[in-house]
Amino acid sequence: MAKKITRVGRYRVEDASRSYTAGEELSLRQLAGYQRRAARTILQDVQNVEPEVLRYARKALGLTQADLGTLLGVSAETVSRWESGAEPFKPAIQLALAGLLDTAERMGGEITKPQSRAPAGETVTLKAS
Repeated sequence: MAKKITRVGRYRVEDASRSYTAGEELSLRQLAGYQRRAARTILQDVQNVEPEVLRYARKALGLTQADLGTLLGVSAETVSRWESGAEPFKPAIQLALAGLLDTAERMGGEITKPQSRAPAGETVTLKAS
């Protein structure tokens, strides 16, 4: 049995959640789960990760820069600057992203994309789900 290994930025991630058969093909769902777990592990265990890890994690969640910005309360431009390394991101952002990855994993890979905000001056009604 082989282990699934991937590179995320400068990190080498080995999936210890299960053994893989040499040449085994993963479904897209399995691959997405693997990518989320890899990104979450790095974000939780490593201080000051490089921008490539942030980008990898965002893509593993299936979010655009604008989606992630909305979830984190920043602009898409800010996310772009973080991912390019033009602006450092704080450890709180790193932990928040790890939390999003963890939540997505517990929800079976699904994360609700943020809704656009209502234009100023309009009434928004919250409904119980």
